[in-house]
Amino acid sequence: MKEKIVDLYIPRRCQATNRLLDCKDHASVQITLNTDGLNVDGKKDEKNNLTVILSGFVRTRGNADAALNKILKEKKILSFC
Repeated sequence: MKEKIVDLYIPRRCQATNRLLDCKDHASVQITLNTDGLNVDGKKDEKNNLTVILSGFVRTRGNADAALNKILKEKKILSFC
């Protein structure tokens, strides 16, 4: 039996800095990438998604592009860099 999550708000963490994102951080972004395209039926497969969360702090400093490249390289999705 799966446990149900009953909290109304589940805080997220930035993957570049490991900072806790509060609900007032309106500059933060969550990017979902489908890593292998479509499944056999031609529909999106939710199991193969990669979600990258970046805080507003990283984005305002101008490091979002470098942080995204670093995360994708660690996951072996980005081959150059």
